Amino acid sequence: VVDMVLAIAYLCAVLALPWNAVVASIAIIIVSLVNAALLNTYGPNVFWGALLALLILGMRTTRWISFSALLLLMLSAAYESALIPKSSGLTSVGALTSFLVAQVLAYCMGTALRWKDEANRRVETERQLSRLQRSTAIASQMHDAVSGKLSRIAILAHNVLPDIEQAEERERWRFVGETVEEALVGVRQIIDRLDGDIQD
Repeated sequence: VVDMVLAIAYLCAVLALPWNAVVASIAIIIVSLVNAALLNTYGPNVFWGALLALLILGMRTTRWISFSALLLLMLSAAYESALIPKSSGLTSVGALTSFLVAQVLAYCMGTALRWKDEANRRVETERQLSRLQRSTAIASQMHDAVSGKLSRIAILAHNVLPDIEQAEERERWRFVGETVEEALVGVRQIIDRLDGDIQD
């Protein structure tokens, strides 16, 4: 009965890997440990599942969780090898060593994949920060250089209008003032967009 329960639990954990890999991997490790603790010779063979679980835990969890799983699996393999060497298949020191090396390699591969993923995320974060700094610099330069000058031209055009007697000349200065005000609105919209990118 126990071997049937362990086999069903192992099968469910393996089938759950695509949906929740970490929880399923922990379940595979637990089934493996219970199987070893009970010295169950008729239970499921969890070797490949345990290797996959170690790889996933090394890749997706904290170091202490994945290392604890590795350590527990190594201890359970040594325990089985000492008490039931023939049934466990670990009849020699070489077989046990190969088994333990396979577990360590799975753990190291998972950890290396996690480090690579963290490095990629760090590069992406630095790239986004660089883009953000460029946007901030552009917004600041536009505000300082362009907005200030356009504001002065708009004020000048507005102040000159009352002193101009010719309608045609007044219309030209009014057009200059309106065009400059439209340009200021456009510059402000661009700066607002850049500010929006900065806040996102």
